Amino acid sequence: MLAGSSFYVAQLLCLDACVQAEVLERPDEMQAVATSYAAVQRRVVERQRTRFGDTVRSFARGTKFRPGGRAPYLHILRWLAEAESWSVSIMEEMRKHPTEKSSVGVVLDRGYLASLAQQEQIAKLVHFDRDSGVLSVEDPMLVFYLWAISWPEFVRNVGFTKVDYSENYDCALSFAGEDRQFAEHLRDALEDLGHTVFYDLAEQHRFLGEDVEAFLGPIYQSGSRYVVAILGETYGRKRWTLFEAGEYKERYLKGEVLPIWSKRVPPLPTDASRDLGGLDFNPADDLMTQAQAHAAVISRKLGDI
Repeated sequence: MLAGSSFYVAQLLCLDACVQAEVLERPDEMQAVATSYAAVQRRVVERQRTRFGDTVRSFARGTKFRPGGRAPYLHILRWLAEAESWSVSIMEEMRKHPTEKSSVGVVLDRGYLASLAQQEQIAKLVHFDRDSGVLSVEDPMLVFYLWAISWPEFVRNVGFTKVDYSENYDCALSFAGEDRQFAEHLRDALEDLGHTVFYDLAEQHRFLGEDVEAFLGPIYQSGSRYVVAILGETYGRKRWTLFEAGEYKERYLKGEVLPIWSKRVPPLPTDASRDLGGLDFNPADDLMTQAQAHAAVISRKLGDI
C-alpha cells in the first residue's frame, strides 16, 4: 500500500505512530499502538508539504500556466503517484492515457518537460532522461507525498479550473494545402501557448494505411473543443476541406467553429460563416506575426470556457 513499498517510508510512519502513542523507548514486550493510520498519514504528509509543496506546485503549473489549460505536468505527477516504482516512462504512460496524450506530447516533443526538470529546485526532486523519456524521483518521501495527497484539493490549490476533458484536442485546424504555411505557424503559436492542436501532418503516422475519413470525421465532429477553419482561396474546391466542412457544419450553431478568412476571398451573401465573429489574415503579409496574434485571441477564447 505504501508508494514504492519503501521501508524508509514505513519507518517514518511507524515513528510518528509511536511518538503519538508515547512509546519512546523499545518496550520489553510487543505493544499494540492504537494510533489511527489516517491521522499518522495526515501528519507525515503535512510535514512533507513543507519540504515539497511549493516545488511540486511549480512543476504542476509548468512553464506557461493557464487555469483553463490541460495541465500536462499535473497529469505526469499523477502518473508518478500511481506508478509501482519511482519512475515512469512518459511514452508508455501516453499510450495508457489517450486523452492526455496530445497535451503531454507537446511538452515532451518541444523540450518543455526537459527544461522544466532542469530548474534548480525541481532538479533536486526529479530527474528526466530525455533520451529514454523516463522521469524518476530519488527521494522515496516525494513518492509517498504524491501518493497520499488529496488530488482534488491539490488541483484547486495549483489553480486549475478543469483538468479532465472529453475532447482530445483544443483546436482542430481545417485548411487547404495552399494555406499550409499560415496553418503551421498558427499550430506552433497555439502549442507554444500550451494548447493541443490537431494538425494533419503531425498525425499522419496514425492514419497511414487507414480509412482517412473514418479517422478524421470524429475529430471535426466532436473530438476538438473548436474547429479553426482557415478559409483561403481554394478552401471550397478541395476534397478534404469540403469533407471536413461537412463534418463540422453542425457545430456552427454551437459557436464551436472559429473562422479565419483570407483577405483575398471576398465576402459572399450566401456564406454562412460570415455571420460569425472571426479573424482574417493577409497571405501577402508576415504570416508568423499574424498567426501569433490570432493564436493569442484563440487562447483567450479557450480560457473563457
